[in-house]
Amino acid sequence: YDVTTLDLSRWISRRENPTDAPVIALSKGCRNLVNVNLAACWKYWNNITDAAITALAAYCPKISKINLDNCNDITDAAIATLAAGCPTITEVNLSDSRKVTDAAITALLTGCPALAVIEASYNYKVTDAAFEALATGGVGGKLTKIALTQTSIRDVGVTAIATACRQLTSISLHETAVTDVAITALVRGCRSLLHIELGATGITDGGITELATGCCQLKSIDLMRTGVTDAGVCSLATNCRQLSSIDLEETRITDGAVMALVTGCLELEHIDLSASDITDASLMALANGCPKLKEVCLYPDADEDFHQMSVTDAAVEALRTSHGGIKVSA
Repeated sequence: YDVTTLDLSRWISRRENPTDAPVIALSKGCRNLVNVNLAACWKYWNNITDAAITALAAYCPKISKINLDNCNDITDAAIATLAAGCPTITEVNLSDSRKVTDAAITALLTGCPALAVIEASYNYKVTDAAFEALATGGVGGKLTKIALTQTSIRDVGVTAIATACRQLTSISLHETAVTDVAITALVRGCRSLLHIELGATGITDGGITELATGCCQLKSIDLMRTGVTDAGVCSLATNCRQLSSIDLEETRITDGAVMALVTGCLELEHIDLSASDITDASLMALANGCPKLKEVCLYPDADEDFHQMSVTDAAVEALRTSHGGIKVSA
């Protein structure tokens, strides 16, 4: 059959617990597959194993994009077979696939020279060692997006990525152990960065200032639960005029940071100020500025006491009705 897309990600019926058999059969009958999506709810998809991936690798060499998010019975061996059988893979998602380790990442980096996107978040078995292959040169040069949220990646791994992946435009390092050292490496090697997630990391104002001055084209940044203060945010506001999204949840930023963003970032569409130290002055500034603003998060956690923030209902309402109606989560 001349089928190019296979999407079984919605097959999560309680009555139909998928197994390898249908995937193997489809692999044999649809040898022109290009896009494969097997991402699924862990509760109902536990029966997809290496056998299904091995079949795809054997019969479908044209696969370019494959999503294996939450496929918890797939191992490194299957991914290595996939990389060998489908060398034209450009995008792969292995997030939350708990049996996958560094070996799988290395196999993809060395076996798929066109690889542009790799997502391996929510897996603490992924460490710096996964990216050691980048040091040999000749691999990883086409990577534009890497997602490593909640992994064991550290500064060493990010430095290897920054050195080899000069075309990188997006990287997620949320809830990892990276520090300003990683930021320095990214600024030196990845000057085209547009999107970066650094929430719950060890970065400081120093790292953010370096990032702001070295990657002025940034469009989105996540800084939630970091030690960043007004100084770091003001650097972003001054240098990154194209910034459209910033997450400052649970930081100690004040009205000064918001005022700087309102003045410097006219492209701003989304800002999260939940559990920060802002007052009504910030809300009124946002209401009267930022012409493209669409969403402001002030208090998304229902378990928190909204009155811990020094903002009034009147200011929230004024913000909500500004610019033709802004979505305010409070």
